Formats: sequence, C-alpha cells, structure tokens
Amino acid sequence: MTDNNILEEAFGIGGKKSDTEDLLPKGWKKTTIKFALKDMVAGGTPQTSREEFWAEKGDGTPWVKISDITGVDGVEDTSEEVTKKGIEKANLKVHPPGTLLFSMYASLGATGTLNISATTNQAILALYPDERICSTEYLQYYLEAIRPFLPALSMSNTQDNLSAEKFGNLPILLPPKGVQQNICDQLSPKLSESSGTRKKLSQVAENLRSRVDVVIRSAVTGSGKKPSHVGWIGEIPEDWDVVRTRFVAELHSGHTPSRSNDEYLGKIPTSRG
Repeated sequence: MTDNNILEEAFGIGGKKSDTEDLLPKGWKKTTIKFALKDMVAGGTPQTSREEFWAEKGDGTPWVKISDITGVDGVEDTSEEVTKKGIEKANLKVHPPGTLLFSMYASLGATGTLNISATTNQAILALYPDERICSTEYLQYYLEAIRPFLPALSMSNTQDNLSAEKFGNLPILLPPKGVQQNICDQLSPKLSESSGTRKKLSQVAENLRSRVDVVIRSAVTGSGKKPSHVGWIGEIPEDWDVVRTRFVAELHSGHTPSRSNDEYLGKIPTSRG
C-alpha cells in the first residue's frame, strides 16, 4: 500500500490526485501531516544503568511509554519517571497537558492526550498541530480513522514500525476549521459511549496476555529459553520463532472503486472497516 492508498481504503477517495480533488467538498484540501503541524518531537530513553537519571514515583517527571497510552482516554500517570539530569542527558522535551501523542512502534498508530506534563520514550511522537488549520481533536480522530491501514506501510518484518519522516509524509484531509469542529462534536458523544467498551477490550487484551504467558511458561519448563523481542510476549522456548502473521497466512485486502464512476457501483455487498 502506498501513502495515498490510505485515503482510498479509509474514506473511499481515489488515490490519484485528480480523483481526490474532484471528490473533496468545497473548502477542503489534501496535504501531508507535516504541513498540518507546527512541530513533532520524538522522545528518548536515558541510560537505564544510571540511577541518577531515574526518579522514585512522584519525585520526577513522568516518562510515557506505549503501555501508558494504551486503553486510556488521557494519560494521567506513568509507570516510570525521570530526573532533571536524565532529561538533560537524553535531550528530552517536557510536553504540557493537552499534547497529542502518537505511537510509531509496536502498537502502531495508538494515540493519547496528556493530562499531565510529561516526556516520552523514542517510540512516541508528541504532536503540535498548527491550530490555524488543524485542531488537535480533529487530528486525533483522523489518526484513529487511518490507524487500521498503517501496518501496511510498516518498515519491519517482526514489529510494526513507522519512522517520523514517513509519518510526516502521510496524507491528511483538512476541512475548514468550522467543519472540523462539527465533525468532532458529532464523534465525541459516540466515542464517550464506547469508552466502557474500550476499557473492556483492554481488560480482554490483558487477560489474553496472561493466558499466553501461562502457555509459554508451561512449554518452557525444563527447557532453554530465549528473548522473543516482543515486549508483551517475553521469553519463549529456544525452538520457537516469532514472525509476522503475513508469513504464516495468506492475507487479502479489498479495494474501493472510484465513487465518481457510476459503472463501478452495483448490487454486490461490500464491507468497510
């Protein structure tokens, strides 16, 4: 999948520039995410062996990892904190409440909003939209809309990764600010209703990880182990391998014909994510 195909897959808008322009409402424009931002900042990790870089809970600056933005509506707390010396040594930036976060690795495309001042690790981008043309709330909804299609652009065979440069070059549709607000106003109540569902799904995921851990621990009893290099899996038996799904299954994705051509519209049912 190419960057522009995201628009076709997610919104039914043709990948060709002419198709996109023909189908966009008046006042909308297509650009890339980097031009909708004032800044995007990747984090980092202070040297873990240096105790002076890490603080006790409540004594330092919260340090956000992917697990801290998973399954939450806003980041209120983090499992680890760093000292002022750690921030300076790793050249980290402390972001204010309200900052939008985006995961580039592992849980690719996960987003979260800071409710506290915090810094982040290298897997997370802090996004500062140009509020003159793109609101933070609209950008977050847009990123959630294209998230299912991001793994196809991944740069790794074992873990979904997206570089900051590639992220910045992703296409984005920008309606006028008033329309952005209308879209957000319509989505907000629906997402609030699904908040409980997201928490339940998070609990299901945690239960699944626990069950996988039990299976693996049973399998490795009395045998050698090795790292899986996938955080939530942990160690695995020496003769096991961790591979991406596409290497063990045949995957097929659909396509969306141009909606501007009536010849492509018929009675065959289609399914959209």
